Amino acid sequence: LTMDMDVCSSGQPPLGAKKKPTLRKLALSYAEQQRKEQLLLQKGKMVSLKRKDFETTTSDSDSSMSFVDTNFIKRLACTPQGSTIPLAADTPEKQQARAARFQSQSEAAEVPTLATARSKSTVSLPGSVLRGTCQNLEKNYYRLRSNANPSEIRPPSVLVRSMQHIKRRWVEFGDYAWCSDQLKAVQQDLTIQQVEGPLAVDAYESCARLALEAADLQELIRCLVRLGELYRTNAVAGPRCHRMEFTAYRILVALTSKHEAFMESTRLIAKLPKEARKDPDIAFALKVSRAVMSQDYSTFFTLYAKAPKMAGYLLDLVAPRIRELVLDSLTKATPTSLPLPFLAIALGYDRESDCLVYLRKAKVVFCEAGRAVDPKATRKAKLQEAAAAQAAALRSSGGPYGGAGYR
Repeated sequence: LTMDMDVCSSGQPPLGAKKKPTLRKLALSYAEQQRKEQLLLQKGKMVSLKRKDFETTTSDSDSSMSFVDTNFIKRLACTPQGSTIPLAADTPEKQQARAARFQSQSEAAEVPTLATARSKSTVSLPGSVLRGTCQNLEKNYYRLRSNANPSEIRPPSVLVRSMQHIKRRWVEFGDYAWCSDQLKAVQQDLTIQQVEGPLAVDAYESCARLALEAADLQELIRCLVRLGELYRTNAVAGPRCHRMEFTAYRILVALTSKHEAFMESTRLIAKLPKEARKDPDIAFALKVSRAVMSQDYSTFFTLYAKAPKMAGYLLDLVAPRIRELVLDSLTKATPTSLPLPFLAIALGYDRESDCLVYLRKAKVVFCEAGRAVDPKATRKAKLQEAAAAQAAALRSSGGPYGGAGYR
């Protein structure tokens, strides 16, 4: 609402002109208007009153919201302080429009329910078991990023033939990457269908054997851990189950770790029942573990030469660390030269040529025309090599105190 007054050409009212009373002067103060707005907000109504003009506004872009009209402003101006103004009730048309608006919003943001999830999902509920329908013998392994589709999952009857096919391919071609990928796909199909019987044990045992031959320690540990769970939960027995053999492999795997070997081996051995300790595979693993823990390296290499079944593959991974410890101990404890035939026996080699190749890789100092090792010169060379490696590490890291360099 604008003021009704005469304005001269300069934009100022003429002198002596009497201003007409306006609605602005009769309105409440700004603080009172704020108080009124807070009261209206508590009642669920938002009324915006502008100080410059009392034009009606809306709280959002929707035209269905209530407007402030001039009659309301007049009632507000004439309302005594401390009293409230009754608001007019919404018309039926406004109520219908508001209901339609909220209905459209709820349809746009539909909340998934159990019924919609059941209709859109391809995986059965926890109470039921999914069964696949795929008939392919070969299937590449991939991580599931959505719900499993039964048409892409192979049933147990197909997985049995797939296992036979994978084993034939391994014997004929020896392609570890392909066979390992196929076995992982078989294990995934078994897990999705909650199959944990002899077929699942055979799948993980076969994968562990392939990992042993390929020296894939990480894959071997994964399979051994899963086999331990299957052995405990299902008590699987029969010709397709080799529980004692793979329990022995798990004891030997613990010896491949430098720092956790004693603790892991002790924990596994403590859990073995008395009947299991009489098994030949378990007894061999216990002898090897005892020899390593007591630093009886001569007994270790004797057992290494007589390893049963596939235990030799695991001892191939343990032997380099044992040979390193033996060579370090001999160079520190022996003041005289170490003949090559003696080192071949101490390091567990059948031929002197293999021992000579290992000693050259270890960067020992030879004497007596290459037929013996000089312990004193070897220790000195090792210390110089360690000091050079430490200095290089300090230079690459910016100095011992994190500075700009090291000189």
